[in-house]
Amino acid sequence: MMTREQRIDYEILSRALSDSRGSYGYATTVPAFLKRLQELFPDMVVWEFTETCKRLTKQNILHLRQFDRELGRVRDYQGESDDAAFLGADSSGLYLCAQTEQGQKCFRQLAALIQVPAGFDRRTRIK
Repeated sequence: MMTREQRIDYEILSRALSDSRGSYGYATTVPAFLKRLQELFPDMVVWEFTETCKRLTKQNILHLRQFDRELGRVRDYQGESDDAAFLGADSSGLYLCAQTEQGQKCFRQLAALIQVPAGFDRRTRIK
């Protein structure tokens, strides 16, 4: 069975891998993604999401990106000095990107932990 932390990781990586728009990643904001996670965990708080993003970034599983208006391009999260700009209440949004070998490997490991309904065959492909 998945732990809460694993499920949060899974939800973040799932969006980052399957709902990405080009090479930037999955566009979202902290409040929007938090609302999504609160559907699973009603007691979810903002720091739990932001700390998960930072942990996955440190592990090179996830990349956080943001469009920098001053530079006119997307830039990557560089650590604590970027917390307010990327993950703060005034953030204009961010991109979640897991298009790395580590991100894909971690997602596959987490996906294998999801409990499927009795009688469901994972090998069956939906057409």
